[in-house]
Amino acid sequence: MQDSLKHIAIQGERLDSIYAKYYGIDSSLNTLHYESGYNAFILTNIHLVSTPILKGGEIVYLPNLKETQESDEVLGIWE
Repeated sequence: MQDSLKHIAIQGERLDSIYAKYYGIDSSLNTLHYESGYNAFILTNIHLVSTPILKGGEIVYLPNLKETQESDEVLGIWE
């Protein structure tokens, strides 16, 4: 995980709360930015998925999520 920063979990933290702490919450919907990287975050931390509440001391990797820009360009199916 060379391209990822690390977070050392403290007792009682959850993956979703760690994600929100580092990547933010959509205040208009009060939801996590799932479209912008939550799946990548979970896949990076697949070793912790079966632990809903962390005991403390676990390493949580924070992948570098790059902003993507939406395009109005329409491409054909084979382009």
